[in-house]
Amino acid sequence: MKLIVLTQKIKAGLLLLSVGIVSVVAITSMTGNISAATSTIKNVVTPVLTKSFLPISTPKTPFGSNAKYAGQSPSKLRFQILVDTNQILPYEATQASRFAADGVWTLGSTNSPTPGIDWTKTLADLNATKWSVTENDPSHNVTSVDFVSKSMNRPVDGAMFYNEPTIVPVKPSLCPPPNPSTWTYTILCDEQIASDTAHVIPGFGPVGPKIIVLSRGNPMTVLSHAAENPNVSGVVFEFDPVDASRVETEVRCRYVLSLGKKCYFLMPSNRPKTDFLLDFQKAIDYFDQSGGILTSPNVYIVPAVYVRQYNSIHYLSTDPDDHNSMEAIVNWLKAYRNGSTPTPTPTPNPTPSPISPPAKLPAIVNNAVLGTQAQGKTQKQYQTQNSVQNKNVNATKTNSNNNTVNIR
Repeated sequence: MKLIVLTQKIKAGLLLLSVGIVSVVAITSMTGNISAATSTIKNVVTPVLTKSFLPISTPKTPFGSNAKYAGQSPSKLRFQILVDTNQILPYEATQASRFAADGVWTLGSTNSPTPGIDWTKTLADLNATKWSVTENDPSHNVTSVDFVSKSMNRPVDGAMFYNEPTIVPVKPSLCPPPNPSTWTYTILCDEQIASDTAHVIPGFGPVGPKIIVLSRGNPMTVLSHAAENPNVSGVVFEFDPVDASRVETEVRCRYVLSLGKKCYFLMPSNRPKTDFLLDFQKAIDYFDQSGGILTSPNVYIVPAVYVRQYNSIHYLSTDPDDHNSMEAIVNWLKAYRNGSTPTPTPTPNPTPSPISPPAKLPAIVNNAVLGTQAQGKTQKQYQTQNSVQNKNVNATKTNSNNNTVNIR
């Protein structure tokens, strides 16, 4: 139907264009004034011609702070939604079903900075049986992949391993020549991929070809080399939603999808927020309108919470118009994908006040402090005794736009 309408509009437009050309010739021959002819075209023919070529589908209305996009039809948008649980608190975990989606992205383990969580129940409530990805520490600690697999009583679907070279330098022995003498990429080298692939999950066997690599400002040649590795199942791109249109995420994701692999958009709050939902609306609409990658079921949107002391992001909605909760964002994403507007979910009970941040965060910037991993605490799991919310972040990392992103 749209094709027929478009054909008709093209024919009408061409007819008007020919009329316009004839008009120019006629008016010029009668008056000798070319400006009069062009004025006629501008004031009479052009508006009609322009109207003939307006988009067939009505553009989405630009949204304000409270507007919500409806999205395309359910048959077109097929992206998946994973909930990042790495900053979840126990009282939020007990109500995890309120922000459940298509699976989970988790660091969850007995060494988590949020102790006291029933991970078996929480993972089940968040539909981890549909899809589960573990985020394993840059030291290549395998605690998460082992713990989450045990908690679900099945192996995870994906295991993200990565380097944090500015904080945990990669030893030359891990990425030997002909690799660069100093491996400075978040993406794993071939030797690291092979090692993580071979890790045996107790009771379930090797991790196998489920490795997910992190691309944060890495050269395309490094990304493509890793993505083509048969043991790599996907690539994660980490960026604040406000930076969605300023990074090459879409182009690189398109390449990953062409290999039949998965793209994960890990989207944290990179700075203090007053309207995280609006940032997500803009980012998702950008991806929707600019290239259609959201039509792929191999694209995973992962809203995330980093360093809760320094922003207003939380998991449970505190009121129907809460724009800074994981619940609101997940509900909006599901509604956008389904082609409808979301219905806010009011909080049935008052939400406990956030735990006050410690007076001073630990400065984790050297190997001496990183040595705490020997006691079961790693760079991403180190915590102060004053707050279960703290995730050892006094260091920062830089994405492809030179924007600082807090390390969780």
